Amino acid sequence: MKYPIKDGNIAPFTLDLLVIIGLLVIFIGIKFLNGWAAYTCAVIGLVIGAIGAYSGRAALFELRPFGESEWRKAKRTYEEKDQSSKSDK
Repeated sequence: MKYPIKDGNIAPFTLDLLVIIGLLVIFIGIKFLNGWAAYTCAVIGLVIGAIGAYSGRAALFELRPFGESEWRKAKRTYEEKDQSSKSDK
């Protein structure tokens, strides 16, 4: 299964889906459950919704939390150069 990641961010449809699912979990927990179960559902719903909301903001600022960073690519090229120079000696 391929995860819904596009250009290092969560796909826009999935972001919306996470926020809606988080709100639904909060609503179901508060409306239909009592006591600790309601609080647990509310916290789980907040976490799910927050993941969607913060990932949306990261996409807005063009941050790529799930992609490979440019500095990692550069670091890998330097490591490859070091390995090749050691094998030459």
